[in-house]
Amino acid sequence: MELSGCDVVKRAVAAGLGVAFVSRHAIALEMVQQLVSVPNIPELRFRRPLFILTRKDARPSAAALAFLALAAKSQL
Repeated sequence: MELSGCDVVKRAVAAGLGVAFVSRHAIALEMVQQLVSVPNIPELRFRRPLFILTRKDARPSAAALAFLALAAKSQL
């Protein structure tokens, strides 16, 4: 079975249709409501790259430029 969209995947797991990989942030509400659980598997650790996105056709705001400078300095 192939599903798209995080909400559809979460509903499928909550309905007992299987297991899935999603970010902890994506299931915060479902964990509080005890609809899903996260098994502790120490050998299983995921790392994924994240990217900073900006609009191609517009200059970033002062706040965005400050954030970009901080990110570059911190090597986020």
